[in-house]
Amino acid sequence: MKLRNYILLIFLTCAATLFAQGSDGYQCSEDASTYSVMVQVAYGTVSCDEQSGAIITHEGNIWTISGLENGTERTIRVTDDYGCSSYMTAYKMCVKPEKPWPTIFMPYNSDSNNKDFLVDYEEGPIELYVFDRTGNMVAHSYNGWDGYANINGTNKIAMPGVYYYKAVLPDGSTRKGNVEVYKK
Repeated sequence: MKLRNYILLIFLTCAATLFAQGSDGYQCSEDASTYSVMVQVAYGTVSCDEQSGAIITHEGNIWTISGLENGTERTIRVTDDYGCSSYMTAYKMCVKPEKPWPTIFMPYNSDSNNKDFLVDYEEGPIELYVFDRTGNMVAHSYNGWDGYANINGTNKIAMPGVYYYKAVLPDGSTRKGNVEVYKK
């Protein structure tokens, strides 16, 4: 009879180590190369199956495992004082957020910081097509737009207004948008 009570005690102790992940449990790093997961633990210590680069911290009963490689699956384990363990699989696919592109530039002002549009793009050269509001292509380049437009066969600074662009990025994807040419 005493053996049964002992087994029941171990079962209750192990059940108490289970943890729950909140809806905001995952968070991607700014560059989307790693993610972190937050878990709540009734009691016990937390470990991760592969700690290369993983940093485990806690405040009270909330544990954070950070530095997990983007798109990888990890097993997180909670172990109590009696050696009982509970497991959870963590997985997050982070997507690098797109940097906002400028929506206005001033090719007329030589003192301006935004004299050219999309020059020296971080990821490499882009092929850029620029169209006026009637759909006529007014510029085509491989390193941004200097504000000059081919209008009726002559190359001159574009008139102020909204222009549309199609950019072919180094990875072959395209991005479309509009930009306003502004004159002070």
